[in-house]
Amino acid sequence: MHGGLRRRFQALAGGWRVIGALALAAWTNASCVGVEPVAYGARLDRAGPSMAIDRADGPVPVAGAPFADRFLDGSGRVGPSMVPIAEGRFVMGSRPTEFGYSPREVRHDVELSAYAIGRFEVTNAEFCAFLNAEGNQRERDVPWLDDEDVEEPRIRREGPGGRRFVPVDGYERHPVVTVTWLGARAYARWLSKMTGRRYRLPTEAQWECAARAGAETAWPWGEEFDASRVNWRRANDPPRAMPVGSYAANAWGVHDMIGNVWEWVLDDFDPHFYLYSPLRDPVSFERETWTPGIRGGGFRDSIELCRPGVRANYFWRGDRDSIGFRVSREGF
Repeated sequence: MHGGLRRRFQALAGGWRVIGALALAAWTNASCVGVEPVAYGARLDRAGPSMAIDRADGPVPVAGAPFADRFLDGSGRVGPSMVPIAEGRFVMGSRPTEFGYSPREVRHDVELSAYAIGRFEVTNAEFCAFLNAEGNQRERDVPWLDDEDVEEPRIRREGPGGRRFVPVDGYERHPVVTVTWLGARAYARWLSKMTGRRYRLPTEAQWECAARAGAETAWPWGEEFDASRVNWRRANDPPRAMPVGSYAANAWGVHDMIGNVWEWVLDDFDPHFYLYSPLRDPVSFERETWTPGIRGGGFRDSIELCRPGVRANYFWRGDRDSIGFRVSREGF
């Protein structure tokens, strides 16, 4: 039975359990630094979803000052700039009156443990550091940086056998693209190994909480679209990705959550997940998924796709130039 159908069947049967929750919890307990740990969704604090709400009750998440974890190798290098977000509850999803609303975006309460989110999308320079340390390995017979047939690559190869990776001049601060979902997860595992902290892709809930930055409006800044804040399809001629941080940060100091490039999240995409997801730290994770979630909209998209509540998915291999990612970190 397909994973999404199996989860819905169990939810209707009254179990209200995320598929693999016990296995994920056991995996987390047995994991060590450098192995992608997933504990989200292992605790279920209610029997079912909370629907048609107006405002989350209880403490709301708030953001702190940015920080960067130092690498443990004595090199003086640090990981990506991160924004800490305190534990709290927020309303996830969109109002039916929002332009482009889909029933897959139904509003519901979510409680999140403390975490940190990347202040920017991961850049070509940051991803090259990872590739030069680990190599461009293959999973499912596809390299992590899947640039073999790209006409205008943003990362070039140098040295014997082309084993050294360097950003193309002028693209050092652009978000890395042509990266597979598995490659993005591998980068997060490498960060975990290098810093001694637990990094991974953000869950859908973590991503949306950071994108909303405390707001419950259609866009983080209000109910009306503001083209000056977003790299969308009419921002540049021709449409193209821009260096990270080119647009103003949201209220929590996080950049480019809306527009620029779509971003991989940890979740397998299930359009019905909101109907039975747990209240606390929800995630729909399937290691072997072929269609993981993406969030945020991109530089070719119209305004209805560039909203914090929009949910979409894509083939795990990614595309040529419009899907990147940022990382999250457990605790702070």
